[in-house]
Amino acid sequence: MPRAARRQWPHSPQRAGGESAVTPYRQRCHRLLCGETLAGTPVTAGGYLMDWKTVRGSLHHVAENEIFWLVGYAVLTGSIVAKGIAWLFYAETVTSAAVLELWTMTFSNDIVFSIWLVFGIARNAFSPMMAKLMVALIMVGLLCNWIMAYAVTYRYFGIIDSEKEARDSITCLYFSIVTWTTLGYGDVRPSLDARLIAASEALIGYIWMAAFIGLLAELLRQLAREITSGSPNHVE
Repeated sequence: MPRAARRQWPHSPQRAGGESAVTPYRQRCHRLLCGETLAGTPVTAGGYLMDWKTVRGSLHHVAENEIFWLVGYAVLTGSIVAKGIAWLFYAETVTSAAVLELWTMTFSNDIVFSIWLVFGIARNAFSPMMAKLMVALIMVGLLCNWIMAYAVTYRYFGIIDSEKEARDSITCLYFSIVTWTTLGYGDVRPSLDARLIAASEALIGYIWMAAFIGLLAELLRQLAREITSGSPNHVE
């Protein structure tokens, strides 16, 4: 093969046009991290194209993908509920560490996904209908997490059933649901240590019920308006 037709490898001193093919190590690392190219050729590492702009664009697209976040939220919420069920029904005793861990997981999960949803709505990343639907789904997940967390807390502190202290799982879950919905049958009441906890659940449940019913009514109203207008994408 003639010398002129030989392929210019990266270790050769010169490339076509007199351009140096030997690049200092630090400059190569800098360009690799910045997603730049060497002599017009995409930077590669291990044979794979290192296009960081494409990677960043893909991550940004994933961050604004509501399906990805909803699936992640459902998985995390389900794992928290499953852990609460395990502590409530299958653990012999509930410790303060278990209660603290469950509440930490519940708060972390709800705060992270609530912040993501607020930023998504503020940036108009979702349609109005999808945004309201995601808020409703997150509120349902919050309902499951908090009722289970309160039930485990009642099992730790104890409640009063028929003038006797009770810590059985069914009674604690029953009292948590009744307190959240503010029904107040009066057959079961909180112990002295659990009074403030029951009061907080009743307050949060009252606010949650009002917000969820209002959101559900708005969803149904918007759905009826879209059906009437004959355009699924029509938003006033």
